[in-house]
Amino acid sequence: MFKIGDYITPIDDTGQFEIVSMNNGLIYAKDAAGFEHVFSKAEVIPVVSDWVNLNINEDSFRKGKPIIKKRSVKSKRKKEKHVVDLHAGVILESLAGLTNHQILIKQLEEAKDALIEARKNKMNYVVLIHGKGKGRLKEELHLFLNSVERIEYYDAEFRLYSGGATEVKLY
Repeated sequence: MFKIGDYITPIDDTGQFEIVSMNNGLIYAKDAAGFEHVFSKAEVIPVVSDWVNLNINEDSFRKGKPIIKKRSVKSKRKKEKHVVDLHAGVILESLAGLTNHQILIKQLEEAKDALIEARKNKMNYVVLIHGKGKGRLKEELHLFLNSVERIEYYDAEFRLYSGGATEVKLY
Protein backbone atom coordinates (compact mmCIF):
# COMPACT_ATOMS: atom_id res chain seq x y z
CA MET A 1 0.00 0.00 0.00
CA PHE A 2 2.82 2.44 0.87
CA LYS A 3 6.07 2.95 -1.01
CA ILE A 4 9.10 5.18 -0.69
CA GLY A 5 8.38 8.65 -2.05
CA ASP A 6 4.66 8.54 -1.19
CA TYR A 7 3.19 11.22 1.03
CA ILE A 8 1.30 10.30 4.18
CA THR A 9 -0.59 12.10 6.93
CA PRO A 10 -1.25 10.89 10.48
CA ILE A 11 -4.87 9.93 11.17
CA ASP A 12 -5.01 11.79 14.50
CA ASP A 13 -2.86 14.80 13.57
CA THR A 14 -2.07 17.17 10.75
CA GLY A 15 0.91 17.46 8.49
CA GLN A 16 2.25 15.83 5.41
CA PHE A 17 5.29 13.59 5.39
CA GLU A 18 7.31 11.93 2.62
CA ILE A 19 8.19 8.27 3.15
CA VAL A 20 11.95 7.74 3.09
CA SER A 21 12.12 4.12 4.29
CA MET A 22 10.10 1.30 5.82
CA ASN A 23 11.13 -1.49 8.18
CA ASN A 24 9.24 -4.03 10.35
CA GLY A 25 5.87 -2.33 10.00
CA LEU A 26 7.30 1.11 10.74
CA ILE A 27 7.32 4.00 8.29
CA TYR A 28 10.16 6.50 8.43
CA ALA A 29 9.11 9.79 6.88
CA LYS A 30 10.43 13.34 6.77
CA ASP A 31 8.50 16.56 7.11
CA ALA A 32 8.95 19.68 4.97
CA ALA A 33 11.84 20.82 7.18
CA GLY A 34 13.67 17.51 6.74
CA PHE A 35 13.03 16.19 10.26
CA GLU A 36 12.44 12.45 10.41
CA HIS A 37 9.36 10.97 12.07
CA VAL A 38 8.43 7.34 12.73
CA PHE A 39 4.88 6.01 12.32
CA SER A 40 3.28 2.62 12.39
CA LYS A 41 1.30 1.73 9.26
CA ALA A 42 -1.92 1.85 11.32
CA GLU A 43 -1.30 5.51 12.30
CA VAL A 44 -1.19 6.96 8.78
CA ILE A 45 -3.05 7.16 5.51
CA PRO A 46 -1.82 8.16 2.07
CA VAL A 47 -2.23 11.72 0.83
CA VAL A 48 -3.85 12.01 -2.57
CA SER A 49 -3.92 15.58 -3.87
CA ASP A 50 -4.97 15.23 -7.50
CA TRP A 51 -8.41 13.66 -7.09
CA VAL A 52 -11.37 15.57 -8.43
CA ASN A 53 -14.03 13.91 -6.25
CA LEU A 54 -13.72 15.55 -2.85
CA ASN A 55 -16.61 13.69 -1.22
CA ILE A 56 -15.14 11.93 1.78
CA ASN A 57 -16.77 11.01 5.05
CA GLU A 58 -15.74 9.87 8.49
CA ASP A 59 -16.18 6.18 7.56
CA SER A 60 -13.47 6.46 4.89
CA PHE A 61 -10.96 7.37 7.60
CA ARG A 62 -11.85 4.32 9.68
CA LYS A 63 -11.49 2.01 6.69
CA GLY A 64 -7.99 3.33 5.91
CA LYS A 65 -8.96 4.88 2.58
CA PRO A 66 -6.85 7.75 1.27
CA ILE A 67 -7.44 11.26 2.51
CA ILE A 68 -7.91 13.89 -0.12
CA LYS A 69 -6.08 17.15 0.35
CA LYS A 70 -7.17 20.31 -1.39
CA ARG A 71 -4.36 22.42 -2.70
CA SER A 72 -3.97 25.36 -0.39
CA VAL A 73 -2.04 28.58 -0.19
CA LYS A 74 1.30 27.96 1.47
CA SER A 75 1.64 29.21 5.00
CA LYS A 76 4.09 32.03 5.51
CA ARG A 77 5.35 30.26 8.62
CA LYS A 78 8.48 28.16 8.33
CA LYS A 79 8.09 24.48 9.22
CA GLU A 80 11.56 24.05 10.67
CA LYS A 81 12.12 23.80 14.40
CA HIS A 82 14.23 26.27 16.32
CA VAL A 83 16.17 24.16 18.85
CA VAL A 84 17.55 25.87 21.97
CA ASP A 85 19.64 24.14 24.62
CA LEU A 86 18.85 25.69 28.02
CA HIS A 87 21.58 23.88 29.95
CA ALA A 88 23.41 26.41 32.11
CA GLY A 89 26.81 25.34 30.81
CA VAL A 90 25.69 26.10 27.26
CA ILE A 91 24.02 29.50 27.68
CA LEU A 92 26.31 30.99 30.36
CA GLU A 93 30.02 31.62 29.98
CA SER A 94 30.65 30.95 33.67
CA LEU A 95 28.57 29.73 36.58
CA ALA A 96 30.97 31.22 39.14
CA GLY A 97 29.22 33.33 41.75
CA LEU A 98 25.70 32.59 40.47
CA THR A 99 23.03 31.10 42.69
CA ASN A 100 20.74 28.35 41.40
CA HIS A 101 17.92 30.91 41.30
CA GLN A 102 19.98 33.31 39.16
CA ILE A 103 20.88 30.49 36.77
CA LEU A 104 17.21 29.48 36.51
CA ILE A 105 16.21 33.09 35.72
CA LYS A 106 18.84 33.22 32.92
CA GLN A 107 17.55 29.93 31.50
CA LEU A 108 13.95 31.19 31.48
CA GLU A 109 15.06 34.44 29.82
CA GLU A 110 16.79 32.37 27.14
CA ALA A 111 13.55 30.42 26.55
CA LYS A 112 11.57 33.68 26.29
CA ASP A 113 14.11 35.10 23.81
CA ALA A 114 13.88 31.90 21.74
CA LEU A 115 10.09 32.23 21.47
CA ILE A 116 10.37 35.90 20.48
CA GLU A 117 13.00 35.07 17.86
CA ALA A 118 10.91 32.23 16.45
CA ARG A 119 7.84 34.47 16.13
CA LYS A 120 9.94 37.17 14.49
CA ASN A 121 11.25 34.64 11.95
CA LYS A 122 7.76 33.16 11.39
CA MET A 123 8.71 29.70 12.66
CA ASN A 124 6.12 27.13 13.76
CA TYR A 125 8.08 25.24 16.42
CA VAL A 126 10.65 25.77 19.14
CA VAL A 127 12.29 22.87 20.97
CA LEU A 128 13.54 23.84 24.42
CA ILE A 129 16.09 21.36 25.76
CA HIS A 130 15.94 21.40 29.55
CA GLY A 131 17.41 17.99 30.34
CA LYS A 132 15.94 15.26 32.51
CA GLY A 133 17.58 16.11 35.84
CA LYS A 134 15.36 16.69 38.87
CA GLY A 135 12.83 18.55 36.75
CA ARG A 136 13.04 22.01 38.34
CA LEU A 137 13.85 23.79 35.07
CA LYS A 138 11.13 21.83 33.25
CA GLU A 139 8.61 22.68 35.98
CA GLU A 140 9.44 26.41 35.90
CA LEU A 141 9.56 26.41 32.09
CA HIS A 142 6.07 24.93 31.92
CA LEU A 143 4.78 27.51 34.43
CA PHE A 144 6.22 30.23 32.19
CA LEU A 145 4.75 28.65 29.02
CA ASN A 146 1.30 28.59 30.68
CA SER A 147 1.40 32.39 30.65
CA VAL A 148 2.28 32.70 26.95
CA GLU A 149 -0.57 33.23 24.49
CA ARG A 150 -1.02 31.50 21.11
CA ILE A 151 1.15 28.48 21.87
CA GLU A 152 0.75 24.83 22.66
CA TYR A 153 3.49 22.82 24.34
CA TYR A 154 4.20 19.17 24.99
CA ASP A 155 7.08 16.77 25.58
CA ALA A 156 9.36 16.71 22.55
CA GLU A 157 9.85 13.47 20.66
CA PHE A 158 11.35 10.97 23.11
CA ARG A 159 13.39 9.22 20.44
CA LEU A 160 15.30 12.44 19.76
CA TYR A 161 15.48 14.08 23.20
CA SER A 162 15.04 11.18 25.69
CA GLY A 163 12.41 13.05 27.67
CA GLY A 164 14.63 16.05 28.28
CA ALA A 165 12.94 18.63 26.02
CA THR A 166 9.69 20.48 25.52
CA GLU A 167 8.36 21.32 22.07
CA VAL A 168 6.38 24.54 21.65
CA LYS A 169 4.02 25.05 18.72
CA LEU A 170 3.45 28.72 17.84
CA TYR A 171 0.16 29.99 16.41
